[in-house]
Amino acid sequence: MKTIYRFRRIGGIVICGVAAATATVVAQLSISLKPGPWELRDGVGDPRPDIGPIVHVPFDDIQRRYHQIETGQLDLRMDVDAGCNDKGNQFSDLSLEVAGYPAALRVGVLGKKSGGGFVGNTSAATKVPIATTLEKLDVPDPVATCNKDLETFVAGRQYGKAQQGWARLYDRALPVTMKLRCQGPDKKKFGGFVDPGEISESSRTVQYPLWVHCRPAKVFQTTGGGKAPAHGTGVREARVWVNPKSDASYRGGCPKDLRFGGSIEYTAASGVDTAIRYRYRTHDNETSEIYTLHMTGSDTKHLRSWQRTFGAAGSRGSVAAAGAGTGKRVIDGWVKLEVLDGDSGNNIAADDRAEFSLSCEPQRTTSVPPDTTPVVATVSLPDLVIQSAVERDARTLSIQVANVGALPTSPTVLQLFYHRSGQVMKKSYPVPALAANRTAWIVASVGSPLAAANQILLRVDDPSSVVEKDETNNGYKVK
Repeated sequence: MKTIYRFRRIGGIVICGVAAATATVVAQLSISLKPGPWELRDGVGDPRPDIGPIVHVPFDDIQRRYHQIETGQLDLRMDVDAGCNDKGNQFSDLSLEVAGYPAALRVGVLGKKSGGGFVGNTSAATKVPIATTLEKLDVPDPVATCNKDLETFVAGRQYGKAQQGWARLYDRALPVTMKLRCQGPDKKKFGGFVDPGEISESSRTVQYPLWVHCRPAKVFQTTGGGKAPAHGTGVREARVWVNPKSDASYRGGCPKDLRFGGSIEYTAASGVDTAIRYRYRTHDNETSEIYTLHMTGSDTKHLRSWQRTFGAAGSRGSVAAAGAGTGKRVIDGWVKLEVLDGDSGNNIAADDRAEFSLSCEPQRTTSVPPDTTPVVATVSLPDLVIQSAVERDARTLSIQVANVGALPTSPTVLQLFYHRSGQVMKKSYPVPALAANRTAWIVASVGSPLAAANQILLRVDDPSSVVEKDETNNGYKVK
């Protein structure tokens, strides 16, 4: 037995190519990075990566921020030279790990070598979600990084850079490990017994660079410029809605957060910069701060959203319903978008109003003596939640619904809300009855490209047909 070392030069990098082995069986392996093309898309190309996989972070047009990374897999490309030293030796296995996770390796595209083994270049993709991989790497949170960069660009009035998108490079951030195994010829011994040949293994790790791509952000200049139009001039249309629209008719646990959004269509001469001031007002006379949006020429823009909390639960399960209402547990209200005149005046130039209704489910309480305070009881009930949503293809989701409660459920319905360009498409999918602590995968054919949506929301048991332990955990945000 002796130890043999070989060295190979790949792309200017010298890599030790042989591990400990017998005198007759040597596993020879080298691995180096292969240039792209890796594409950032969206027209971003400064700097344009020529090597290394990319994590994309899309911008949420409704929330005006980055909130999650794009689902998918990390794309890897590499040059490989793997083989066994002698013709009589057998190639046994070639495997790949990315940040400790097994990854598919397209060995079939490599050319075969004499003596067993392969040579050439190949591509691979991790089978684990990108977010899971990032948790093991020394890389800052991509979403937080994109939002911080965006704040810097806006503060420095670098609107063009934010609108184009940008990328950050983290060098040597992603460990990629390849393992090769070779086996020598079987040896026949006295009596006809066969002794398996010696095994030689070689392992190599390369640190890949990793790119984080912050997709184009729809931000607009918020200081300077001209005046808002006079009453009735310039603003052609103002629209307000509850976002998501499914919450406009909400039934479930309270208190409940409602988020409002809107859009403004404006007509003006090309190149004229106009400051549009607006605010939100609800039925109980609560108002948002006054926001400012700059528009150049004729355009339609989505507005910054605003959130309110409705329905503070009382000690006996009743709900406080300030303002309009039709009962202790029902809040019938409205939200209004008000477009204001001028730079400082609060005259309303245009407005729009949307209605909503919250039906707050009562809390379940135990029976107690009259001289004591009721307390919330732990009730054995079913409890439906959405645990995950995975892309099957560009237009289809696989959605994992679970009953985490103590009792079985009856059949119910899953709702999908697809938001795009201010419009919402709603689709329904049946959910079978689930025993306690059981899950079901629902295949949701959306019919429209998932990547084109501004937002995709899911809600199980909508409308409510199952009495649950927790009525507030039925929602799930895909993007």
